[in-house]
Parts: sequence; C-alpha cells; structure tokens
Amino acid sequence: MIKFEINKEQYNALLEKDKLFAFLSSEFNDATVNVGKDSLEVILKGGAGIARARYQIEAEGEDRSFRLDYPLFKTAICKFNAYDTITVEIDEELKIYAGDDEICLGIEEAPDVEGLYAFLDRTSSAILSGGHMMTLTEGVMDKINLASCFLQSADVDVNAIGLNHKGAIFADPNAILLAYFGEEGINEETFSGIPEGEDYIKVHKLFLQLMPLLIKTNPDIMFADDYEKIYWKDDNSELVMASDYIDFTIPTIEEMEELYPQGEGHATVSAVELKKALDFFLGLYDERAKWNPIKFSITAGREVVIKYDAMTKHLTKTLRGSSATQDGEFQLESGKVLQYLNKLLGVGGENLEFDYDEESVGILVKSEVSEVLFAKTEG
Repeated sequence: MIKFEINKEQYNALLEKDKLFAFLSSEFNDATVNVGKDSLEVILKGGAGIARARYQIEAEGEDRSFRLDYPLFKTAICKFNAYDTITVEIDEELKIYAGDDEICLGIEEAPDVEGLYAFLDRTSSAILSGGHMMTLTEGVMDKINLASCFLQSADVDVNAIGLNHKGAIFADPNAILLAYFGEEGINEETFSGIPEGEDYIKVHKLFLQLMPLLIKTNPDIMFADDYEKIYWKDDNSELVMASDYIDFTIPTIEEMEELYPQGEGHATVSAVELKKALDFFLGLYDERAKWNPIKFSITAGREVVIKYDAMTKHLTKTLRGSSATQDGEFQLESGKVLQYLNKLLGVGGENLEFDYDEESVGILVKSEVSEVLFAKTEG
C-alpha cells in the first residue's frame, strides 16, 4: 500500500490544467498513474499521442503504477474541494477520504510504465531535433480562432485551416476566410519546412482546439519537420500529439481572385449594426428550413436594408450608418454571417466593406483584420 495527503495548494495544482487534461482524456483514453515517494505522475495515452503531468507529493509505502478511469478520478477528487486536506490510499483499490466522506475507485495494474516513458522521450527527441518552433501570442491565437469559426458548422466537411507567418485561412465551398496577424505575426522561420509551391501549413482542428489551453503556461509549440506532430512542455507537463487525417484543400491566389466580385459595388456597414440586425431575426426564421437566407437590398446613396422572407413571415431591418456606391441585391446565409461576426467583434473588426456585383458567385466582406468571401445563396 502507498498513502499520501493532498493539501489545498496541491489540490489547486492538480486542477490547474483541468481543462487541458479533460480535453486530452477525451482523445487519450488510456490513463496510467505512477505514485512514488515524492511525486504523482499521470500519463494519458491514445492513438494520437501521449501526455504526462507530474505533481509533488510526500508518500509513504511502496511505489505503485496502475490504470484507472481518469475523468472519474478527477470528478472524485473535486468532491472534496471543501476540505483543507485529502487523504489518498492505494492498495487493492484507490481510496480518497476526508472527514466522514470516502470514495473508492477500481484500479488495474499497469505493467509497462517504463515503455510509456521511453515512447514519450523517443518521440519528443525526434521532434525537437528537426522541428519548427511556433510561439503563439494571445493576439495571434484570436486570429486563428477567427479563421476557425466555421469548422464546427454541421455543413462543413473540412477539418483544418492553413497557417503561415502572415495569417490563417479557411476554405470550403460556402466560404473562404482569411485572418491577418498584422505586426503581431508568427516567426517566418516556423514555416521554413513548407513544401515548395505551397503557402501554408495545414493544422488539424484538434490542434486548434488544444492550442489555447497550451499557451496559458507556455506559448512555445514545437512542430515536427513535416508539421504532422507537435511537442509541448511546461514546468510539470509535456505532450506529444499526432495530427489526424486532414481533409482540406487550400485554394490558390488565382483561384480565389476568380471568385471575387469584379464590379464597382461597395457598401460600408458597421459590424455591430449587422450583428444587431441578425440577432433581431433570431427566433423568427422558418424552423424547418436548413438555410435561412438573408437578402441584402442596396440602393446607391442610401442605407443598406436586409430582409428575410418566408411563407408567412416578412422581416426588414435597416443597417444604421451604412452606405453604398451602387444598387445591388444578393442573399447570404444568415447563420454563417453571424458565426463570423461573433468571432470578428472579439478581435477588433468593427467596420465592414462589402464588394458585390451581379455576375460573381460570392460577396467579399473585408474588415480591419480579415476578409471573407461568402458564397451567394439562392431561393
């Protein structure tokens, strides 16, 4: 048996990266705990990689390594948050107790802990020896999140975005979104391994979901030479993760320019006013419809009007402070535009310019920090 106590400081340390390890445990579902005289180590492993976290403790008894249900273990620990000291005993099972409260969890022996350490060391060494360091600031991460705003949409089949030192790009048949880092970019050396003829590295959405959790304690993330694995480390944790299959094609500059409006139609719109207008329509759309097209009705020299028409509903909203250079009319999918605005307004994009014409398949919307080409909708 081995026994140790967790005081309030150690309890807080265990929960410091709770969101990170909750995310990892959903991807790495094999959890091993290694308890020694002066440390408790949690190792999460799955098909995509391995993570390790080390916590300081003072234990009495024989060292133990065992497997358990990690989310259940964290839930059990959290039940004792009202106590200043928690006692943990590990024998046939894992027992957590304080005061009159007690929780016992089943465990299994873990025979190959050294093999897990060796795999982590070997894989991380390979990445460090030939990889590319990416340092992420909060500002850059905000722009990456903006470029990723459509990834969770039910109608989106792609699962990655493109990154280079200038910005990030998302593309699918319904929208092409570019977010610019500005002066707060990523070191150009990070992208020295991009294959000839390509402008971006492709980053899987799992990496994108992970990045904001990592940069809280260390903003440096090491990519493998082929950008298909990452390694990250801070003062008590480290992680190796491989990218899943990437389904994403980045259009060339020439392909994008062919889709851009070529006419002289330009409208200026406040992003705040457009969001207010789309929020005004929420709850009034046809619930049976897959798409909710919003019609932009534009008259030169006047404010832009947006409309929603269904069998028994006719909604109109004027965008205050807007203006336009020539007449025009087009439809965009409201949910897509609102997704974009919700992220844009969080990163300082307040003024929008719409470029439009009759012939092109899309409408170009430019802001201070991004541009997005929305596909026109029909019907």
